[in-house]
Amino acid sequence: MSEVLKTIKSKTELSKASPEIIKAVQQCLRIKADGIYGNQTKAAFTNFKKAHNLGEPEWLGITTINRLLEQSKQLITEAQVETIFERQITVDCIG
Repeated sequence: MSEVLKTIKSKTELSKASPEIIKAVQQCLRIKADGIYGNQTKAAFTNFKKAHNLGEPEWLGITTINRLLEQSKQLITEAQVETIFERQITVDCIG
């Protein structure tokens, strides 16, 4: 996912980006990643940019890419949390 975004050298309008880029952005936004720029993607991307005080809500540029990548590194899914806790509980019970 991040490798695709790192190839972007100048800002591009997300709605006109390749399905590969759209899918990478969707993965960072933690929404259905199908590579299609639809209403859900538009809303999630716009909300992300507003939440991070990034202008030009339709455009994907270097600053937005960096913020998306930072966010995707920091977030872990509920499933990962459950797995971590299950492992901890198992270790505690065994040990």
